[in-house]
Amino acid sequence: VFFFSSRRRHTRSSLVSWARRCVQETEIAESEVNKIKEEKDNSPKKAPPKLIKPSEQLDEYIISAQDFNNLKVGAKSNNLNKIRGKVESWIELPEGIAFQFNSVEDILNLPSNSDIKTSLEELHTQITSMKMSPEIQQQLEKCKELILKLPFPENDKGSAAYEKLLSFGILEKDVTTKAWVAAKKVYASKYNERACIATRKVGITLNDIRMAVLIQKIVPAEYAYVIHTKNPMNNCKDEIYAEVVRGLGETLVGRYAGQAFSFVINKINGTTKILSVFNKSVAIKTAGGYMFRSDSNTEDLEGFAGAGLFDSFPSEPSEMFQVYYANDKLLTDSTFRDNFIKQIGKIGENIEKIYEGEPQDIEGCFANNKFYVVQTLSLIHI
Repeated sequence: VFFFSSRRRHTRSSLVSWARRCVQETEIAESEVNKIKEEKDNSPKKAPPKLIKPSEQLDEYIISAQDFNNLKVGAKSNNLNKIRGKVESWIELPEGIAFQFNSVEDILNLPSNSDIKTSLEELHTQITSMKMSPEIQQQLEKCKELILKLPFPENDKGSAAYEKLLSFGILEKDVTTKAWVAAKKVYASKYNERACIATRKVGITLNDIRMAVLIQKIVPAEYAYVIHTKNPMNNCKDEIYAEVVRGLGETLVGRYAGQAFSFVINKINGTTKILSVFNKSVAIKTAGGYMFRSDSNTEDLEGFAGAGLFDSFPSEPSEMFQVYYANDKLLTDSTFRDNFIKQIGKIGENIEKIYEGEPQDIEGCFANNKFYVVQTLSLIHI
């Protein structure tokens, strides 16, 4: 809901942020690019990973949460459904709808979009045959531009999608403009150099990636947080590590100077230790709206780290503002701080229990005295 993905998110400021994105960093390291360019691997080739292959015959573009499954949407959407009704009642989960897999592919097949489809297929062929080089980035940008040219579909499935967006609360004037533009940006984000490198490493192509788009109403976050139910600093499964920032989570996952408020919770005895306090000079807010989140069929693909390669976009522009911590409750109110940390620990343990002890990477926020969870992914896949 409030975490924007971007191609700069692999440069988070803290050490744990590096740990969280280390797989992605490896994928884009210069040495890896050079290997792809110059070296021939003589070792036995691994078989390409098995990707979920969703149906190409769609009855509708946008589906409701009760219709989510692995053949229609990715792990972000499905994991929220898995914990819905199982987490403790005080933990809020935002509602969501989604453009399902193959929606854009179906729209490209419309006769009115034949020129865009043909141009895109030609670019796909060129990219697949090219070595990694600056020219590939130019071709990827052309792919993005083509996707962004797609008009809102004027078929029966498009009409049904229009009505679902209205029913979800999106204003009529925003459906074919802000909402559709945000959804297209998410889909187009699969055309990036890091994803191109990553696909080659595991033996698949960009054509194999299918993108669903999860749509959630943005929570006006006072604080945003990330929870690791297995401490990535020391690989200790008995410790929860968490980071917190003011406002939306972009300053936590993006390239923003300074530290988050971070702490460790011992699951065995409940003791806590504060590791750092806020010193980021800016935070981000938005005037409401909706978040359009990437949710591909590679979210939990082994060896791919698909959860961080693609982007999410808000329907409304965000605003950066200066932060002053002199009166921040996490720093000045010990009762509030102790309860906040305790509740963060409970969220982590509760969701990890639902996943039968499998360590989780959880994203959420705090607003209006309520804790929200907007995403959970298994750490073994990140």
